[in-house]
Amino acid sequence: MFEGEEVKKYLLMYSAASCLCYLLDGLNFVITFMWWSVPGHEYAELIMLWATLTNLLLDLYFTVTIFGLKNKLHLAVGSFITDALLGYTNKMNRELSHALDAEEH
Repeated sequence: MFEGEEVKKYLLMYSAASCLCYLLDGLNFVITFMWWSVPGHEYAELIMLWATLTNLLLDLYFTVTIFGLKNKLHLAVGSFITDALLGYTNKMNRELSHALDAEEH
């Protein structure tokens, strides 16, 4: 049980960093698009827009994959895994503790 609590802070930091990346990728796209067509920078702007769009698509793919696990796996397992990957391990720890207590008695 303690391993879940130990990993929880790292998964929460990872989820927070992912959200920050989503925001910064979106901000980068908006800034690059606002400065579009500055003479002499056309190719650099085009490369930056494609790179930013690629990052946004990867961000979206990660999010869809995490939340898609709920539909692909058994309902109870899918919700535990999705919550755990996002750093929310309290529910999983509580359910496993109850299951272990029930087995001991």
